[in-house]
Amino acid sequence: MRPLTSNEKLALALIAFCLLAVVVSWPRGEPKWNGRTLKEWLRVSHDVQEALSKSHARGPGLEALLKQGADAEEAIYGMGPAIVPKLIAIAEEQDSPLRAKLERWSKSVGWTAHPFERDAPLKRAAFGGLGVLGSHAATALPVLSNALFQPEPDYAILGPLIGIGKPALPVLMAALTNSQPRVQGMAYSSLAAMGTNAASLAPNLRGLLAHPDLETRGRAIALLAGVTPVQENPFPPLLALRADPAPQIRQWVVSGLSVAARSRKADSPGMEEAAAAVAELASDADPEVGRRAAWGLQHFKAAAAPHIPVLLGLLKESDERRHFGAAVSLLTLKLRQSEIIPALAELLTASQPHIREEVAAGLREMATEAEKFQPGLIGSLGDLGKDRYEQKRLYREDYERREAKRLERLTAKPEAKK
Repeated sequence: MRPLTSNEKLALALIAFCLLAVVVSWPRGEPKWNGRTLKEWLRVSHDVQEALSKSHARGPGLEALLKQGADAEEAIYGMGPAIVPKLIAIAEEQDSPLRAKLERWSKSVGWTAHPFERDAPLKRAAFGGLGVLGSHAATALPVLSNALFQPEPDYAILGPLIGIGKPALPVLMAALTNSQPRVQGMAYSSLAAMGTNAASLAPNLRGLLAHPDLETRGRAIALLAGVTPVQENPFPPLLALRADPAPQIRQWVVSGLSVAARSRKADSPGMEEAAAAVAELASDADPEVGRRAAWGLQHFKAAAAPHIPVLLGLLKESDERRHFGAAVSLLTLKLRQSEIIPALAELLTASQPHIREEVAAGLREMATEAEKFQPGLIGSLGDLGKDRYEQKRLYREDYERREAKRLERLTAKPEAKK
């Protein structure tokens, strides 16, 4: 037998390489739901999120996207806790030693597109999948903790950290005092979303009220209000700091008051005094304090009624974010409509398109009252605000559906379906 030429050897090596690529990349026993594999559902979920975040889809396209997202979520949850190790493997980008060697080799020979390339979108979708499984994904906590403390952590890990709940609290508390602002911010967002489920951290948060870093201290102030049980009055400690000389602290005081008000009824203890404080801070010398206050008054419900004149005054502010926040608060509260509807109608000629659109959509939501106090107003809108109105309706229905599903899942263990 004659020896192989160099070209023949190269051809055989390439054939062997391709076969190995197929063997390594071929999916093994991947769970399915309604004919699609786990990775296929993860890609659907990722594509939906990308479309929603980039295009701000409206109209019929939005309804279809939300339906696809709901189907993907149902599929991931339906596959059950058994998929957690697979999701962890994707999130960690775990590979066999052979695959890792082949990846390094393909890069070393200059292949720009090889079959072992990491899939960042799939990794983010895997974090999202862990979030769907909620407390059933608790075994992923070490992976999530490691991901949180990376130099540039992915916001996709927030969902599973919030879903896992109390077991994640020590990790989030450690992250709250991390030196990286992004890590601190993500920890704050997670704990704020957990609300009273993080009540056990109250002593730790009180310990941060003397922290030398103003942002860390401020986040602790706001979180203390958020984790306080609903039957208790969370406002006095915050009200004591409303005149703090540091604007950063006043900013967080407003955030804390607003967060606490959001989960309470209008007649809950302290709501009236807190609403008055936020209304006063709406004219604070620090622009950011004023902006947060203008946006925050919407959460005080009927307790904000005496302060409608403050919001109406802010509509004439030169600070766009402050007067836009006031408009959103007025549209959300829907109080003293005979006063607010004519004032809001004046914003329909604002120079900023997003303000015109938001106000028109809000007026459509109270069309009966708008026609009562300003006949012909809704008809004069034409198409202005129509898409935004429909978008808000669809998002609201999607949120209500997700909340109903979440409550249902709290009492039902998911069962895998192949």
